[in-house]
Amino acid sequence: MFVGDDSDYQTIQRLKRDGAYAFATCYDIDWGFLLPCESGVVFEQQTDGCCCHHVFLEGILIPLHPPAEFRDDRRIDLFAELQDANYRGKPTRDIWARIKQQSHIRFDCIESPAEMPPNQEGFQWIRYHGHDDGYGQMFALGGWKNKPIVLLYPNSD
Repeated sequence: MFVGDDSDYQTIQRLKRDGAYAFATCYDIDWGFLLPCESGVVFEQQTDGCCCHHVFLEGILIPLHPPAEFRDDRRIDLFAELQDANYRGKPTRDIWARIKQQSHIRFDCIESPAEMPPNQEGFQWIRYHGHDDGYGQMFALGGWKNKPIVLLYPNSD
């Protein structure tokens, strides 16, 4: 399984040129899962705000619609609050707790597994525990329950 970042620029350019993998970006995914596995497709996510770090991870991408509650005009935009905290280097634990509370997805934030890219803005490792009935019926992640996957969310840049 391919894992990389900006420091692997020469390797990534060679792999793109050789056609060893298909490459796709996740920049416009507001909310989604990236399941790390050998798929032949390497996804690139821009992270770390204006520092423009790029993370590459082979796997399967499942784009999701964020719950409307996350972007309700009557409440604070949780994504904007998370982006601002990341951008300013502030703790995000309380924001993630509120996201979990309002989300239809049941998960725990975890540290990145060994040999994998670290958690950073727009790229959070989670342990997926399931989702509420009526949400996400278009996909079945039973085989991924309690395993580390990546939760993608908007980068502040």
